[in-house]
Amino acid sequence: MLELIQTLWDQMKADLHTGEMSQIHDACQTLLRGDPGPLTELQTEDLESVDRSLAKLIERAEGEPIDWADYSEAAHALRGPLNATIGFSRLIIKGIDGPITEAQKEPLETIYNGSRRMLTLFNLLLDALTLVQGDMDFGLELISVNEILGELTTVGETLAAKRDYIFAADVTALVAKITIQGNAKRLKQVLLALLAVSAKYLGGDVLTLRVRTTDDKLLIQLENQGCQPSSLLPDDPSRLLTNEAPTAILYDIHLRLGLAWHMLNGMKGRLEIHRAGETCTFSVTVPLAQ
Repeated sequence: MLELIQTLWDQMKADLHTGEMSQIHDACQTLLRGDPGPLTELQTEDLESVDRSLAKLIERAEGEPIDWADYSEAAHALRGPLNATIGFSRLIIKGIDGPITEAQKEPLETIYNGSRRMLTLFNLLLDALTLVQGDMDFGLELISVNEILGELTTVGETLAAKRDYIFAADVTALVAKITIQGNAKRLKQVLLALLAVSAKYLGGDVLTLRVRTTDDKLLIQLENQGCQPSSLLPDDPSRLLTNEAPTAILYDIHLRLGLAWHMLNGMKGRLEIHRAGETCTFSVTVPLAQ
């Protein structure tokens, strides 16, 4: 199974090297040269720290292979430099080191947002490592449906505004008051992962969140209308993050959907993917509280 993590890392590394890593490096150098305007001494120091952290990340990505059998070593190699990059760039954006101009804000946001995206991907990979090693804790508890759906709706509306589609929530007040059994952190991660795949990769015009009860389960659906998902989604999500995983699925989708399926399975829930014409639906079922 560690070979699968290595394969996903190799795919990710190649993409990030020509994407976020390159963009962050260019933005940092542009600021350090003073092209958008002069920097204060503190801003310069923090940007130099960003540059060193990125160089360390690139060195670790291109140098000695990461020991995927050692979670702490893998986490340190990937998260450490990025947390520093995010922290230092955030200080400058917030004006802690002195005021910034609009011209300086754009490359700073490239550094900050690109680093956060990389950290998200690394966290997905590390979660997959934890899962395939059998170390993921699901700790089932009672969860308020309203707590879960509130955050999901907020994120859905934010993504819709950025990506120019309509987000609609079809949730009755009665359902929102229901209590379910699961792991709040993992269930939120599952639903946000499905939302991210829907918004980022499937396109579409309308994304609808539907929530219903059925027998002893809660059914949560994300229906994407107007999408063309046939070449992007796996036929059987249960095969993701296993030795039978299809190699053609994009690593980002592979990690998000693979984690979603296996996390739900660990919480005695289920993920199904339905495709019909230009409509794709992610269906999640989780047990109601007994």
